[in-house]
Amino acid sequence: MDIEFDTRYDVTIPEYMLMIEKKTAQLYWLAGKDGALIGKGSHIQVENLARYGLLFGMMFQIKDDLLNILTDQAPLGKETFGSDILNGKCTLMLVHSLQHVDKKDQEKIISILNNKKGTQKDVNKIIEIFRETGSIDFSQNKLKEFCEKAKQCLIVLKKSESKEILEALAEYSMTRSY
Repeated sequence: MDIEFDTRYDVTIPEYMLMIEKKTAQLYWLAGKDGALIGKGSHIQVENLARYGLLFGMMFQIKDDLLNILTDQAPLGKETFGSDILNGKCTLMLVHSLQHVDKKDQEKIISILNNKKGTQKDVNKIIEIFRETGSIDFSQNKLKEFCEKAKQCLIVLKKSESKEILEALAEYSMTRSY
C-alpha cells in the first residue's frame, strides 16, 4: 500500500490510516501484545496493551512524517528537509491537503511530488499549503487523539512504575524532536 500510494493522489484518510496500521503499527502492536503475554497479563490486559501498541505505532508514523517537514533532518539520518515531499511519500498531511485544496493547488502539489528536480522552494510551497489547509494541525490533533486513546488502554493496569512509563511514552511520542 505504501508503494502504491506514492503514485496515487486520491488516497483517503481511512486508507492512509490502514496503510500505517499495516506498515508501522503492527510492529508496536506485536510488542504490546507479546509484552503482556510474557508478563502473564489477563486476556483484557493483553488486548489493551496490543491496542496501546497499535496506537503508539500510528502515532510514531504520523510524528515521523511531521518531523520531516518541521525539523532539522540531520538527527533523523535524513539529508534533506522535506525529503518525503520530494520523494512523493504519502503522508497524512498530504492526503488531508489534497482533499482540501482547490484544483490549482492540487495540481501544484502533484507537479512537485516525486520531482527529482524539485527545490527547497518547492518543498516550502507545499508546506505552506499544508499550513493553509490545516493539514499540519489536523495531523497534530490526530496525535493527541491517538495519545488519549492509547493512555485509556492502560486503565486495565494497576498503578505502577511500568504504567507510568507507558503513559509518559505515549506523551513523549507527541513531543519528540527526532
